[in-house]
Amino acid sequence: MKDLAIRMPGWLLLLLVFGLEPAGWGRVETFPLTTGTIVLVGEKPRTQRAGQPPITVDVETIVSQTLPAMRLVNMTVDKEPLDATLQRAAKAANLSARAVVIFTGSSENLGAGDDEKLRAKLVELIRLFTRKDAEVFVVPSATFVGADVCAVLRMAADDAAVHYLEPGVEIVGDPFGVVIEGIGRILTARATVQTPARPVVVAVEPPAPTDTSTSGTVITKPGATPATIYMVAPPPLKRFDPRETPKARKRLGRVKQPAFEN
Repeated sequence: MKDLAIRMPGWLLLLLVFGLEPAGWGRVETFPLTTGTIVLVGEKPRTQRAGQPPITVDVETIVSQTLPAMRLVNMTVDKEPLDATLQRAAKAANLSARAVVIFTGSSENLGAGDDEKLRAKLVELIRLFTRKDAEVFVVPSATFVGADVCAVLRMAADDAAVHYLEPGVEIVGDPFGVVIEGIGRILTARATVQTPARPVVVAVEPPAPTDTSTSGTVITKPGATPATIYMVAPPPLKRFDPRETPKARKRLGRVKQPAFEN
């Protein structure tokens, strides 16, 4: 171990021992054009590094920096179980939010049969927001949430057809910043979906009673200058009566006599 410490760069040793982060690490992309209201519910997200107590994440600052144009409503409570979140959900659902982030999991202790109860309650909570046309994201509320609880959260998100994002357990970096960045990417992709092109419109004017030609206006694409097209009618067909028989053609000159004599 001593030899490993000697060969290890000093800055990396500081990171491992004191949990420091160099400037620039953990920076995420920002989405200044994404607008609307984003609501955070559930328990306050926390992170924990080896040998240190859990730390509450300043998720408000992360959201404000990543999604600066969105209106943030933070309704998270420290160490709130899912039952308490479900009781307060009606008020959050009435905010007409564009996005709702549900932080849960670290305060849930699963016993025999509790996984199905947790799954059903979470689906019920999610559907309170999806009925209001909100984009819902389920996120484990801490980097130390167990794999069994994360599996239940993922299955509940799949049941309700919403997003599940996991912060991970990085030693350094910004786990929840990466989660909010993923939310920003999804919301931006939803907003920038191109609308289908307008169909081609063809308007044809009926011809005048005494006119033998037709005309019309054709618009080839939106914003194009209309072009006038003139169509000349074909000549009328000759009259033909099937009862009439054609006359025999006249011979020209005298009839030629045979070349032999009787």
